[in-house]
Amino acid sequence: MEAIQSADKTLFMYSSSVQDKIFDFYKEGKLTDVTWIVGSDEERIDAHSSICALSNRLKELILAHPSDKKKKLIRVPPSLTNSADELKSLLLLAYTGNLEESRSIIGYLELCERFDMPLGHAVCSRALPKFFAKTLLQPNIDVNQQKALRQIFIEAFEKTTSTEVHQAVLNVFRMHPLLFNDPSCLSNIPLDWILKVIKEKSLWMQSTGGYVYFGRSYITEVNQLLNNFFAVHDVNPIPVEFNSGDSMLAPLCMKDLDTQPFGFHSFAYDYNYSELPGSKNSYDKHPPGQWKVCALTGHVSRSWDGRQVLAGLDITYQNLITGRKEEVLWGHENDRLYTKHTIQVPEDDVITGAIINSGWLIDKLVFTTLRGMHMDALGGSDGGNRTVVEPSNFWRDSKPSVHNSILVAFHGIQYINIKSQGQILINRVTFHFSCVNEKAVLKLNQDEGEFAIEILRSKRILL
Repeated sequence: MEAIQSADKTLFMYSSSVQDKIFDFYKEGKLTDVTWIVGSDEERIDAHSSICALSNRLKELILAHPSDKKKKLIRVPPSLTNSADELKSLLLLAYTGNLEESRSIIGYLELCERFDMPLGHAVCSRALPKFFAKTLLQPNIDVNQQKALRQIFIEAFEKTTSTEVHQAVLNVFRMHPLLFNDPSCLSNIPLDWILKVIKEKSLWMQSTGGYVYFGRSYITEVNQLLNNFFAVHDVNPIPVEFNSGDSMLAPLCMKDLDTQPFGFHSFAYDYNYSELPGSKNSYDKHPPGQWKVCALTGHVSRSWDGRQVLAGLDITYQNLITGRKEEVLWGHENDRLYTKHTIQVPEDDVITGAIINSGWLIDKLVFTTLRGMHMDALGGSDGGNRTVVEPSNFWRDSKPSVHNSILVAFHGIQYINIKSQGQILINRVTFHFSCVNEKAVLKLNQDEGEFAIEILRSKRILL
């Protein structure tokens, strides 16, 4: 394998060297065998016919010219161009595979279409996604930028018949459909193509405001997009089935935080407590690719040693596709010993952190959200040590690929129950979060590779 890679590298270096040398000959006017006469000023441009022949229109002109002369002198017809600068831009592309910064990508598309240059279309099809990416990786895209990108999107269909270019632009749409959720853009999207990418589970949903949508938010946005799409194409709505397995709907997995458990009871002089058997967790039957946390109920001690500590926690999960809710109960509800307080996670927000006061027990727990909200406190004691949990700083595995995992949302707890002063209380509580399953994302976006991960890392994610 190493020998093959070495041979490929050698061949690439050789080809690049030959290409550079031919381009040098072109710039110096050496070994050229055709002179193009352009425009009313009759500006002359010397070039190599073999390179010019990459354009089918130029090749036709060369072949139509008598071959008995050592050097061909050919006038470029006005139907192709009256601009020497345009021809020079086209030849730069032919010789180097590069685009001039001074000429727009749409300008190049129009040139390649007019001169019928498939190689130019191939170069443009690779350049277009990179061009869009410069703007789309920004946290926010302002109104003027949105208009400019939509115009380029439309002209990429109007200025060329190249299927390669169209496919490149469609792939940009696949990853940023909400940016182009406009009749003038949607009219260029084939019906069978959009249904195909939905079936393949590779359609993204991300807003111009810097959010990527998974789960319930994803389904809502897809349905709105399709309603607009069907209206633009004047077709009856086609039902779409959603499945979260290996899908951009919810490419999620679990990750643990590298923190000590919160609440750590211990024996003390003339004071004992007992542990109830078995470790518990809330999330075993509710994996992150199928469920999200939508509500929590805290059971708070009326008085444990004079303090209102957090005794237990019920967690309500919501199915990402059906919206069905299931509650995972702590199981020791007792109105005489504990009060209850329920907090609802806003539909357009997710829990991404927590502020925890803890010592022997969890004195107080405040969840924080992606949009900056501090939810109501569960527990009313200010005792213990205060810890601010920022999950991105606490990944357990030291490997960079794991340490840099993209956090999505709080997904549950693991704990034991203890009995102290006649009350049952959660102890040794660890917090568990969902994160992006990068392997699944890469599998669904093979052509984009790490660029897909870079997008997710630069955005905020909602469920």
